[in-house]
Amino acid sequence: MPTMLEVMQSRLGISEVRGAKHNPVIVGWAKEIGHPEVVDDETSWCSIACCSAAIEAGLPTPAHNVRMMARSWLTWGVKVDPKSVAPGDVAVWSRGDPRGWQGHVNVVEAVKPDGRVICVGGNQSTGKGYDAVTRTTPQDPRKALGFRRAVPATVPALRSAGSTEVRKGDQVQNLGWLVTVIPATVATARELLAPVAVPQFTSLPEQISWWSTVLEGINALGRLVGGHPWLAGSVFGGVVLVLIGRRLKAARLEKHAAGVPISAEVAKLEAV
Repeated sequence: MPTMLEVMQSRLGISEVRGAKHNPVIVGWAKEIGHPEVVDDETSWCSIACCSAAIEAGLPTPAHNVRMMARSWLTWGVKVDPKSVAPGDVAVWSRGDPRGWQGHVNVVEAVKPDGRVICVGGNQSTGKGYDAVTRTTPQDPRKALGFRRAVPATVPALRSAGSTEVRKGDQVQNLGWLVTVIPATVATARELLAPVAVPQFTSLPEQISWWSTVLEGINALGRLVGGHPWLAGSVFGGVVLVLIGRRLKAARLEKHAAGVPISAEVAKLEAV
C-alpha cells in the first residue's frame, strides 16, 4: 500500500479545468470522501485531495463534518514539532487571517538543510490562472499552523500516541485477567498440590486406569469450581472485564477510522 506522500506525488499535475467544465478526477475525490454535493473543481479542494490520498494510503481522515476544511487536519494524527518535521507529515497553513477559519493543507515532501519544507498539495497555484496538485517552493515551517503525523488505525499505534481510551481498555482487560487467573490459580494449587507423574504403560488395563485418573482430575476441577461459588463468580467477572476492555479498544479504533481525534491530542490543542 502506498504512503500518503506517494499518493500525492503520483497526482502531481492533476489540475482544474478552465471555464464552465470541471475535472472529473477532482470531483471524484470529493465523492470518494463522502461529499457528493461537491460537483465542481472550484470549491477549495486542498483538504479533499489530502483526504482522498489518506484513504488510498489506508489512513483515517478528519471527521466527516469538517474534513473539507484544511484546519480540521490540526486534530488529525499527532502533533509534530517543526524542528522534527519529516517527509510524509501533513502541514497546515493559514490563509487570510491566521486567527480565522480558512487554511491550506498539504504533505511534506522534503526538508531542506536549513529546515525549510517543500510540500505537495492540491488546489495550489500554477501561476497560469488555475490550480493543480503541485510542489511548493521551500517554506518556512515557523509560518505553519502546525504539522501532524499519521496514526494508523491499530491498537498499538493508538496506545503509543497516548490514547486515553485505549489505555483505559488495557487497564480493564488486565484487571479482568488478574481477577480470572489469580483466584483460580490459588484455589487449584490448594486442592491439587500433589504432582502427578505420567507412568510408563505396560498393559492396556494400566492405560485405561491412567485415563480414568485423568478424567477424575477433570471432574475434581469441576467440583472445585462448584464447591467454591466465589471462584466461579470471580472467573465470570474476570471474563466480563476482559471482554469490556477489548470492546473499549475496538470502539476507539472505530472512532479513529471515522476521524474522531485522540482525546489526549484534543486536550493539548485546547490548552494552546
